[in-house]
Amino acid sequence: MSLPPGTMLGSYRIIAAIGAGGMGDVYRAHDDRLGRDVAIKVLPPTFAEDPERLRRFQQEAQVLAALGHPDVVQVFDAGTQDGRPYLVMELLSGQTLRQRLEEGRLPWRKAIEIAASVAEGLAAAHAKGITHRDLKPENLFLTEHGRVKILDFGLAKVKSPTFATATTIDTAPPGTMDGAILGTVGYMAPEQVRGQAADARSDVFALGCVIYEMVTGKPAFRRDTTVDTLSAILRDPVPGSSLTGSGGTPELDRILDHCLEKAPDDRFQTMKDLAFNLLNLLGAVQGTSNSDPDPTPVKIPEPGAAVRASRPRWLLLLSGLAGLSFLAFAGIWWAPWKAKPLPVDPLCVAILPFENRTGDPTLANLGQQIAGQIRQDLQHVDNLKVADDMVLVPGGDPARKLQEATLARFVAKGAYYLVGSEVEFQAQLVAPDTGKVVFTGGPWRGPRTDPTRPLEDLRQVLVGAIAWTYTNPYRFPPGAVHPPRLDAFLEARNGLKAFGRDYKASVAAYERALALDPDFLLAGLFNFYSHFNLGHFEEAAATVARMEARYSHYSPVERALVRMLRATTDGRGPEALKAFDDLKALGFDNYWVR
Repeated sequence: MSLPPGTMLGSYRIIAAIGAGGMGDVYRAHDDRLGRDVAIKVLPPTFAEDPERLRRFQQEAQVLAALGHPDVVQVFDAGTQDGRPYLVMELLSGQTLRQRLEEGRLPWRKAIEIAASVAEGLAAAHAKGITHRDLKPENLFLTEHGRVKILDFGLAKVKSPTFATATTIDTAPPGTMDGAILGTVGYMAPEQVRGQAADARSDVFALGCVIYEMVTGKPAFRRDTTVDTLSAILRDPVPGSSLTGSGGTPELDRILDHCLEKAPDDRFQTMKDLAFNLLNLLGAVQGTSNSDPDPTPVKIPEPGAAVRASRPRWLLLLSGLAGLSFLAFAGIWWAPWKAKPLPVDPLCVAILPFENRTGDPTLANLGQQIAGQIRQDLQHVDNLKVADDMVLVPGGDPARKLQEATLARFVAKGAYYLVGSEVEFQAQLVAPDTGKVVFTGGPWRGPRTDPTRPLEDLRQVLVGAIAWTYTNPYRFPPGAVHPPRLDAFLEARNGLKAFGRDYKASVAAYERALALDPDFLLAGLFNFYSHFNLGHFEEAAATVARMEARYSHYSPVERALVRMLRATTDGRGPEALKAFDDLKALGFDNYWVR
């Protein structure tokens, strides 16, 4: 029997029925204490008398309360009145993904955005020992504000000491046994079809089915009958190769194929790995139109190894940051530059001979020597085009004339002076066509008798700044992130090549990078992730402490990143969110910031 409007459940006044399901009836209600509307799921008395249904209802409340993730529906309260257990949740405004799909398939980029959010939410659940086991478009809600909410953990499998017992709690429907099929036909993984145990990799398969349906508008394995559908899941090849023709990308095909492998061991081993790949792909194509039917293919690393460590709840806030930082490092050697059309070559840099302002003609050749060494150093930066050395006619702005002649995006220049018995060097990276100074370094000083002594350090700093500038397609605010030295940059590149495949190798590379440049915060960030993925929690905490020790050296954006990492590591969710908001206020507002 449904509850009439005006019925009170605690301090909640029923307004109207919203829907009904196997786990109870859902109502819109008003919270008289806080003056807000909420959603209330109520277990009818007949269901409440069933110990198994009651346990599953309580289990769902406990699961949702434990997660506290922005991509999972939020729980506010729970209680029982007149024999009716109820669960108070946030009231969502929007539509389910199923309702959206009834209007037609989604643009490929929107599908990636939704899938990445779902993957992050499920990664948080998996870190708590929770497997959803019933992921489908009906259980994904698209809010009017652009968020995705994962619903209905009624079939969840929980294995975590976070809950009342440390044993596995299987929230299967009453009366099921080992070998029973749990889930929704069309989205179950092969192991679920066979009645075998499901784990996080089963959710990976289900999300792959959802991705396919979002991009193509068609269910991945649905056939005319249930038996034929189950058979297709077990035996038919994955349909990923047809995604490109439906508006996807070759890289999305690869990700989907990896999700839909028949054997669990052949899929992404964690939802974290899937989220990481989706965020990388989303970042690499963020400059393209959402309606573009054939976006330029991009290359991103193969799926990483399993992330076996259990993470604090709020660590998942950093997953978007991980994907963003990864491409900020990796863009130049993993992916083509994605830039708006400009009258310059976006991958080209020109080097202007340093200007001799010492008044000493015996030092005149020093400027050409520095420029030549910088050109040689830049050969270590993959895909970067270094403009040929040119002889410029005197007159006008030399940097502007060099840019016009070479179509270089930026020009590196510098000058050197006499300061007492020393020669002082200063350097800049500029965009002459706009007058923007991208980087300023120095001063470096050496004795007049040996003025080349500081040049090694000058080159490491300036070339590192050039490499960083050309591998930063995400428009960090000017001065937001410390540019690394070249040697530290190259070690971090080695770390990225190993990241997700060999975390021990990535740790070694990042440690070398930090030894060369202790202020290279993003190397510290990925060093933290590498340790965490190896289960080296003490070493991960030590990495955070090392970053905190350099706090006074950091920019405001970097300081907010460190605060977010510390709060996340310690499980202080509100503080992590505050740091996250600080980042947005500082102009660090990229695709993953909602």
